[in-house]
Amino acid sequence: MRCIQNVSTCWNLTYYAWDHLFFLKDAIIQLQADLCTSTDRESKKDSNKLKRILLSDEEWSLLDQLIDILIPFKEVTCEFSGNTYVTLSQTIPTIKARIFDLASKVPQNVNEFLDEDTVFDFEIVETRFIDFDDDEVISNITKESISIKNSLDTTGILEKVKQNIYNALIYYWNILNDLGLMAALLDLHYKNLDFIEIDTEKERIIQKLRDEIGKVVIPESETLNNPAPSIDIESSIHSYKEYHQQRKSKTKKAILNMRIRSQNFPKLAKLVRKYLAIPATSVLSERQFSDVGNLISAKKTSLDIKLAGQMLFLKRNIKTMKVFAPKWDENIEIN
Repeated sequence: MRCIQNVSTCWNLTYYAWDHLFFLKDAIIQLQADLCTSTDRESKKDSNKLKRILLSDEEWSLLDQLIDILIPFKEVTCEFSGNTYVTLSQTIPTIKARIFDLASKVPQNVNEFLDEDTVFDFEIVETRFIDFDDDEVISNITKESISIKNSLDTTGILEKVKQNIYNALIYYWNILNDLGLMAALLDLHYKNLDFIEIDTEKERIIQKLRDEIGKVVIPESETLNNPAPSIDIESSIHSYKEYHQQRKSKTKKAILNMRIRSQNFPKLAKLVRKYLAIPATSVLSERQFSDVGNLISAKKTSLDIKLAGQMLFLKRNIKTMKVFAPKWDENIEIN
């Protein structure tokens, strides 16, 4: 169950393709009926072709269920791709939540999930040119021959898809990344590390935070400009936790909250800026390259490097700051 024309670098492409196909379900069925009742010979011929490859009721039902499975992953990837809020700290807790949701729906055999051959097992076949009138096509992902004439036996397909998704999540996220764990520990939403089942792992990452706080050096100039009471490492961590436990509500603006308390916790504030400013995905870089491609065209190859950099900066920040001067008002007198 994969799209024939898929692009591995385009996130959620399978979801978008299936979702749009299901949206067009009624229109496709109506089209086949209209062609069938037409008096034109070519239309009737097209009607027979469409009828041969039209999805059965069971296949439409399966497609609907598959879309429901993929919706949470589409929402997660969109959330991770944001550039106006913290994303890195959400990565591990969110993926752990997806694993937990699927855990009750699939058999538990973790050893198989850690085996690459088990998780990504598919047969490679030779590709060949496919004519439009053929009843089979070749998937450009699995290189397998796919019949589009015969209806698919949907028995067990949904469970197999859930199993494969669960296998892949366990395979890729069996070992947690310290970078993501540190970001989660410094974020108000996840600082309790409830998503980590092993207590020793929690203690290890908390100890790592203590060690990093001990290594942070605050320049004397910053200390003079922002006088703060002297707090040792242990009391700083506990005060930080006690302060936020008393808050009635939480906010996603973790960096802003720490900026407000930076006078009391200057070292923690520095670590927050270090970890939470890291994006969770490469989407921001990909957007930057896309902007460069749109900006520096064949007719603009002589742009000065500094000017090109300024134009890119304005393009990337156009939604967060006023990059254009206000319109001239002739009624305003300049002294």
